This record gives sequence, structure tokens and C-alpha cells, in this order.
Amino acid sequence: MNTTVTASELSATDVKVTYERLQVQGTVSNFTAHPMILKSSDLSWGKWMQSPVDVASFSTGRFGSQGRDSSPSGTEGTATWQLGNAVITINFSCPLRGSNGQSISCEPKGAFKVSCTGTGGDVNACTFQINS
Repeated sequence: MNTTVTASELSATDVKVTYERLQVQGTVSNFTAHPMILKSSDLSWGKWMQSPVDVASFSTGRFGSQGRDSSPSGTEGTATWQLGNAVITINFSCPLRGSNGQSISCEPKGAFKVSCTGTGGDVNACTFQINS
């Protein structure tokens, strides 16, 4: 026997929506002779799966964040590193609605070459690169 139930007939306890599927998986590649020392990291939305860390010279670091279970949001945050006399800041997001995003900046501008890419989708795999 098949039974059809409309959405209006379901209670909140009948429907389990998981927002943890909305994730950012970040890779930070330091192609310089200087270590990247983490100054700060913050999430406006979501929770850390793996917090950002210091990134040694000519090395790679990883971080990950995701939406909170049963909270209608994705994940969005920022991390900042000291790199020699420069400050590197990355921003990333995988929202519940709207487009994913990622950006990287270097202050002072031009001290290092920076670039980033992201895949989009429910898991935004972001790559951030810093070069001399």
C-alpha cells in the first residue's frame, strides 16, 4: 500500500534536514621561504571540522568547516596569517542559499602573489596559493 503525504502534513520532528552537508574544504599552499603564522580565524556561520593552522614554508595546510546540524545555514568564515612583513587574509563561504565564494588578499598589495579557486556545490573545495 502506498501512502502520499503532503509537506503541510509533516511536523518538524518528521523531517530531518541536515545542513552539515554544506561544507568548505580549504587548502592553503605556501610557496614562499617564510612560514605563515595564523593570527586569527572566525566563522560567521557553521562550525569547524578542522581549524586553520600555521603553514610552514614550501608546505600546505588544510582546514574545513560545515553548516550546523538542524540550523538553516551553511558556513562562512575568514582566516588571517602573518607572512613575513605581510598579512594574508582569506574569506570563504558555502551558504544555504546563493553562490559559494572564496577570496584571498595580501597587505601590503604586491608583497606576495596570491590566487584562489573553488569548486562550488554543497562541498566548496577551495585552493588558496601564495607565491613569492
